[in-house]
Amino acid sequence: DAHRLRMALDRPISCDLPQTRLGIAVDYFKRLSGIERIVVDQISLEEEGVTPDTPVRLRVQDMPLGNALTHLLSPFSLTWIARDGLLEITSQLMFENELMVRVYPVADVLEDSRDPDPLIESIENTIAPNSWCCVGGAGSIEYFTPRTCLVVNQTQSIHCHIERLLAALRL
Repeated sequence: DAHRLRMALDRPISCDLPQTRLGIAVDYFKRLSGIERIVVDQISLEEEGVTPDTPVRLRVQDMPLGNALTHLLSPFSLTWIARDGLLEITSQLMFENELMVRVYPVADVLEDSRDPDPLIESIENTIAPNSWCCVGGAGSIEYFTPRTCLVVNQTQSIHCHIERLLAALRL
């Protein structure tokens, strides 16, 4: 299901929606993509001042469906999330505040020391310092010794920063 959703989001589409209500545009994308489960988080949209009747427009040529959806939604501070075979349309704020767990192998970064504390402290002190549980935030980072990896529960944007930091340390 998740694989089929990813393939649908990568499929190039062309469309011209000159002045359409958001609800109709979402239905159009649902039919065009074959994605059966598209859910709209009405509460987060309303918090952004958006309703199904909000006028939208989109003109794209041979653009992956996921990118087209991003172009349609981003002017309204909206985005989409694909998970568990479901596509959810929500606010950018809700998306950024959603925590997810990722595992990062770090044996090569720790090298001989095998002491994860300096790496953990570096991450917590340089990447969104107020977001970690050690200072009252929601994010957490734990070291899993048997696999020499970090288990991080954080937002998607912070995970992107962690990935960049680890990539830089590996250079």
